[in-house]
Amino acid sequence: MRILVNTLSLAPATGIDVHVWQVSRELAARGHIVDVSAQRDGAWHEEFEACTHSVSIYGDFLHAPISLPQLRRPAALAKWLLSFAQAVRGSRSRQPHVIYANDQQSLMWACAVAQRPRIPIVCHLHAHFGSWPLGHQRVMLARRVDTFIAPSASVRDSWTTAGLSPDRIVVIPQAVDPTAYPPATAASRRAVRAALGLDDDVFVALYLGRVVPGKGVDTLINAWRTLGLSPDVGQLLVVGSAYPATYLRELSASAPRDSCRFFPLQADIVPLLHAADVTVVPSVYDEACPRVVIEAMATGCPVVASDSGGIPELLTGRFTTLLHQRGNSVQLAESLKRLLNWRQTQPSLADACVAHVKASYTLSAAVDGIESVLKVATTRRWRDK
Repeated sequence: MRILVNTLSLAPATGIDVHVWQVSRELAARGHIVDVSAQRDGAWHEEFEACTHSVSIYGDFLHAPISLPQLRRPAALAKWLLSFAQAVRGSRSRQPHVIYANDQQSLMWACAVAQRPRIPIVCHLHAHFGSWPLGHQRVMLARRVDTFIAPSASVRDSWTTAGLSPDRIVVIPQAVDPTAYPPATAASRRAVRAALGLDDDVFVALYLGRVVPGKGVDTLINAWRTLGLSPDVGQLLVVGSAYPATYLRELSASAPRDSCRFFPLQADIVPLLHAADVTVVPSVYDEACPRVVIEAMATGCPVVASDSGGIPELLTGRFTTLLHQRGNSVQLAESLKRLLNWRQTQPSLADACVAHVKASYTLSAAVDGIESVLKVATTRRWRDK
């Protein structure tokens, strides 16, 4: 198959970008021709070029300036129209057999590319149904997309409630290549902690992701303050890009000064996961299927998380005890307290985390599912012709 894929950035800016990179690489390794249309260049440009057939950058072609204030800015609209036209023309020239559209915001571009000739579209819904503009886009959802992929039943259900037929949505969870997230060892943990200036025996909790209000970092800060660990007993690391900047300043002001440290977004997150005793995902908005849960557990690091969206679908079995009610800092503090000495009291927990990922969330299994959906869409379209 010749597969046209889109992404926002050729860098690990978001979980979607990482997903597109890993799936594109795997599909290409299986003999498919993969062409990538991106909005922004990034650190992974050479890696994309090395494994895919082509990489094209078109500017901001995915996010149409459709709100009233933006429409009053003719220059912004003209700039978007130019990028959109170039992206459609360039993408169409690749003559794909199928378009693998990542995120619902890419559907306007995908449908324009697919219009002549009529090319099948598979859309990966990376988020719950929200308040994004509908109108003619709703018609495109109903008529032009062959199959939707949802990363969790929670996401699927939100879209079926909005009107999509459940028969057209396939659930394929986020996944990782276990070889890219090796389990931590005593030596690797010691080395990373030394580089970060952390003692070997200090309890380290890690937040890894975007530092925005919906991610519940303020809930985590409140829980950490409630826990009341002295700096020589516990350290909280908050790693990620912040928006808006005022939110980060508010968090910094409310965090315990000596036991909470803030770091910018890191390209290589494995060392941080090796340094941590626990990773925290305190989201208060509906998470689709956060990669960081799977990434952390692949390294043997247990995850304490809120019960938002698709997270409970990831933390099943013995891991359900690590869930807390979203926004409840008291429950989060209690969950962290129970794990303070887990390496001594639950020595099998790390191995259980690794086994959980290998059993249900490997990249090869996820790409098996995605590849099958793409093949069926292509076969169906040619048969219908």
